[in-house]
Amino acid sequence: MNNNMWGKTMTLAAVVTIASALSACGSGTEENRQTVQKPDKTITVIESGEKAQDKVIVDSIQTVDNARGMDFLSEDVLIISRPNPDAEPVHTEGEQSQPSNLYTYDMKTKEAKALNPADENQGFAVLSPDREHLFYKTNVEATSYGHILNMDTGETVRLDTDPINVYAGEWLDNAAVMFETLSGQVMSGSADGSTGELLPEETKSLFTAAKGTSGIYYVADEQLYMQPDEGGKPKQLAGERVVWVIPSPDGKQLAVVKRSSDTEMTMYVTDLQGNELMKLGSATQLFGTSWSPDGTKLVYNMISEERGEKGIFAADTITGTTTSLTVELQYAADKIRWSPSGTKIVASTSTGHNHFVTYVITLK
Repeated sequence: MNNNMWGKTMTLAAVVTIASALSACGSGTEENRQTVQKPDKTITVIESGEKAQDKVIVDSIQTVDNARGMDFLSEDVLIISRPNPDAEPVHTEGEQSQPSNLYTYDMKTKEAKALNPADENQGFAVLSPDREHLFYKTNVEATSYGHILNMDTGETVRLDTDPINVYAGEWLDNAAVMFETLSGQVMSGSADGSTGELLPEETKSLFTAAKGTSGIYYVADEQLYMQPDEGGKPKQLAGERVVWVIPSPDGKQLAVVKRSSDTEMTMYVTDLQGNELMKLGSATQLFGTSWSPDGTKLVYNMISEERGEKGIFAADTITGTTTSLTVELQYAADKIRWSPSGTKIVASTSTGHNHFVTYVITLK
């Protein structure tokens, strides 16, 4: 999934169903529960799919055709990418097509406004926490570069770096963004266009990196590390065969995916040292994961070849309950994003050549 470049498409079978509560871990019994004591609370770990009282419920679903949903500017306004009919066609993978530009899209008025119309492909965007700057990429086939757009003035700057991973990019704070180049460097970029290297040279074999409250967590050679903000040597944390890591918004826990076999991945909630606190589920692929703003839920894409399941799931990080949010899309093309209130998520899927449909799912 993470290696798909702009213009690549996925053929999906339509599944028109909303499952009310499916566990990604199988059936379970009382003996599969254990209690974990934490400084501020006690959590019940569900090792398999035992029924819990709390579950995420889909309240409503809205769709936007011919749009690739990126992020929420507000509760009702999205950042989307869609073909710009007024731009000059570009050549991509030997074909000529209208370039995809970034727009704001009001879910109530159905009005779309181009942010920075240009004869270039724009996308893979994420807003700063204060929603004042937008980090996005432009690309010519497999070569991508990062830009930061001022949402107030409309001015944009290009970050002066080597080509970057088109799927990478998360904000460190309101002023700087973190991303990885194709050569393996983890860089920071600021709204004025300046850049800097965040991790030492020897970490270039890393697979993924994410910012926590006290440092940068990253995976290199299937091992989990943390580079402290104050400098010094990286700390190797617990866990082997790690695929990726995402710190919780409050910085107290990690979502970690490990390779449990050659054909299966398993997601855990861990402490900051990488020690497992809760097993959430296993599947052939787990990707696109995002914490809710309050840190009580994780949404993610799951594909299980063994069980024949795929779709978007929500996991309660207190009880361990997982709920299928499967709609017409069987999995999202990009990282799933939450609205500021934590009551909505946005995801999109490809339905054909350079054609996407965006889904805004409101949760109870």
